Amino acid sequence: MMKLVQDIDGVPKLQHYWVVEVEPGIVDKTERYRDEKWRSCMKSRRTHMRLAMKPCARPMVMFKTKKELVSCIRDILQIQQQALERGVLHRDCSINNTMIEDFANGSHGFLLDWEFAVQVTLQGEYDLGGTGTVPFLSVNILCQLKEAITKSGKTNVPLIRKSASLTHIFIDHPTTIHHTFVDDIESLFYIFIWILILYDGPLGHERQDISHEKTLLGLWSEKAAEDLEIARCAKFTFLNDPSESRLDSEVSQYFQDLIPLANEWHVLFGRSLLSRTAVQFSDIISLFDCFLASMPYEKPPEMTNAFQQIIAQHKALNSSMRPSQENDMDVMSSAIMSSKRLCEEVRSMDNPPIPNKRFKGM
Repeated sequence: MMKLVQDIDGVPKLQHYWVVEVEPGIVDKTERYRDEKWRSCMKSRRTHMRLAMKPCARPMVMFKTKKELVSCIRDILQIQQQALERGVLHRDCSINNTMIEDFANGSHGFLLDWEFAVQVTLQGEYDLGGTGTVPFLSVNILCQLKEAITKSGKTNVPLIRKSASLTHIFIDHPTTIHHTFVDDIESLFYIFIWILILYDGPLGHERQDISHEKTLLGLWSEKAAEDLEIARCAKFTFLNDPSESRLDSEVSQYFQDLIPLANEWHVLFGRSLLSRTAVQFSDIISLFDCFLASMPYEKPPEMTNAFQQIIAQHKALNSSMRPSQENDMDVMSSAIMSSKRLCEEVRSMDNPPIPNKRFKGM
């Protein structure tokens, strides 16, 4: 799937890969420890592999200015659109998969984790595995998942909070999900709202004056851990709320000037639900372009010396790699270790860039 989208700006570029061996000559595969029944129901036989990809990017919540945030979300919309034109659907747009890539003359939105992407089919039906991350799932997907759980007849369904995947819930009754590009656009909308509510400054500065579960987002996540129907109803009600002040008390003071953009995006979804027509990429991208044109210049904050040093070291490592070295295992291993150190050192800063992951992909 990665090959189909490799020429799109904002998609990771695969540099090298290799299989993981549990012992010399023995590759780590799921069929080594998964019974045949489980293999056939889950419709997959997986091989443990390691990938080395470029570039080094910042989490979306590490935006430097509000204009950069808006611009990078607009970029991700375009990435999704270009992927769709190549017949590829991402299916897992979440807060942890949206990034910012830096260039000498600016930055660009970046979309990670294409492992569950699929080639678009005429029916639009795909296996349940890899269907998004709970707080960012569309109303349509949540509705289908709730119905699938009900039809499964399972009464002892584990809390989603404690489950890395819902696939095993349907292990005796494999399920498909109808998923379209509109569901991915809706997921990106929830990411935008998530950031507006939980953050009150650049460089990953989280709000200290609110409790996550007491905000609108609590209904999309903590309450969803009890019942997906709660999240579905909360999102459906939110999308159909005609009030322009629906976000005023939820969004931080820092982001108050982005509420009009959120409201206009919200209106497009509301109209779509009422008319039962699909929101189009062109409509959302045009909305973002108009809003960006009206946004004033905002001086970016000074990055800490520690952060600047880490980025400089990583750039120096990348620039020192000659083309002939790209397939050299030692060089790639060094790059991977550098990336790990980068994550560890950035996480140790005063403002951690990545919020705690409350849910994993389904």
